[in-house]
Amino acid sequence: MKQRRISCLIGLICCANALAQYHGEFSENMKKQYAQTLEQERQEEAEYYAGADTACYAVRYLWTYLYNKEEQRVYKENRVVCVAPDVTLDCSYQPIGEKRSMAESLKAGKMVRDSSLAYRLTPSFYFYYPKEKRLKRTYRIVSEEFLLSDSVIENRWTLTAEEKDIAGHRCRKAYTTNNGRNWYAWYTTELPYTAAPRHLTGLPGVVLEASDEEGEIVWQCEGIFPCHPKNRYYIKFPENLSVLPKGKFSLIMKLFALSTSAQVRESKVMEKRSKALPWKLNPLTGIDACRITNPIER
Repeated sequence: MKQRRISCLIGLICCANALAQYHGEFSENMKKQYAQTLEQERQEEAEYYAGADTACYAVRYLWTYLYNKEEQRVYKENRVVCVAPDVTLDCSYQPIGEKRSMAESLKAGKMVRDSSLAYRLTPSFYFYYPKEKRLKRTYRIVSEEFLLSDSVIENRWTLTAEEKDIAGHRCRKAYTTNNGRNWYAWYTTELPYTAAPRHLTGLPGVVLEASDEEGEIVWQCEGIFPCHPKNRYYIKFPENLSVLPKGKFSLIMKLFALSTSAQVRESKVMEKRSKALPWKLNPLTGIDACRITNPIER
């Protein structure tokens, strides 16, 4: 009995050593993979963003959307608005967050997961030009970039004297009506330039919080990040838009949104390298993969 116990103990020790060795090899493989991915993205960014505008700072939001009222289904995504003097860009924060997590994992020598990320990604980009009051919306699927809309936004805001602090900045409240909804926004004049998520533009400051009247669509500030050489936010309108007919977009988007991750991998479409793009994006985890019964635009 004693010999059997000793044999079992030796067996457990061997298994533990093997498991530890396995995890050590896995960790080294992950480090190598992360390093290769970050270097590839660095090279692609250098090529794609050559000559592009660099944001002065960026505002990160948590976007919450009750997209299906009947089933009370809520979608959450981390978004970011990059701010420059003549243009702002609203896009998903997810690729930025994942890239930072990989860099922090390499530095720490262990897996570092950003628990604040919602791990959802909608590959939509909103370019706003304040002087022209012009909003251009593009959408990227893998390496195809589509222009979905190009319009002038004329929001008529009602400014109030109501104030509160958000992210250390004094903000004032304002109201407007847009696309069949009543909206309110909290904006600050303590940051340079003007900026807002999506279509809520036109205020004399930077919007740090916004919502529709029913609280079904909400943007909440999660932080303000300055831009510096090691933390740059680029703003570049696509040079080469897709030549595919605009009418085909909804079909292409639906095919990607409804496909499983395994199907997308098997198709090898994400390996396409027709041009250098830092992010090859897939709407599989985005809002367009959801069954929306409560559209933002009524």
